Amino acid sequence: MSKKYYKKQANHESHIRKALAEYLHLQYPNTFWWFDLTGEKMPIGQAKKLSKLKCRKGIPDFFMAEKTSKYNGLFIELKRDDRYVEKIIDDENFGSGKLKEHIEEQRKMIEGLNDRGYYATFAVGFEDAKAVIDRYLSCVVVNETSR
Repeated sequence: MSKKYYKKQANHESHIRKALAEYLHLQYPNTFWWFDLTGEKMPIGQAKKLSKLKCRKGIPDFFMAEKTSKYNGLFIELKRDDRYVEKIIDDENFGSGKLKEHIEEQRKMIEGLNDRGYYATFAVGFEDAKAVIDRYLSCVVVNETSR
C-alpha cells in the first residue's frame, strides 16, 4: 500500500471516528456518547432507511451526553484534516459549491444547538476533536465563534 493512499484513508472521517472512540474508551470510560453514522459508507437501502430516522440534515457526527455547569451536552461535527475544509469553516465568505452549502447547513444546525444550551462545534481531524472533548469535560470551554 502506498504512503499516499494510506494517508488519504487515515484522514477519512470514519478513521477519525474510530480513533476518537478508542481514545474515549480509554480516557473517559464512564461517559455516554455516540456517533451519527448516516455519513458512513453502507448499502444504499440501509443509508436511505437511516437518513429517514433523522429530524433534518446537518445533525453533527458526535454527541456526548455529559452535562456541565454551563452546557447540556456536546455535539461535534467531524471533518477530515484538510486545509480547504478548514478554510470554509473559518471563513464564511470562502469557497463555493456543494461542500460549501453542506458546511453552511451544518453551521446553521450548530448555531441552533448552541442556542438550545448545548456546546456544538466543528472539529477538523482527530487532534482537534480530542482537544474539544478534553476542554469540554474539564469545563474550560471557551466560546468559539468560528468553530
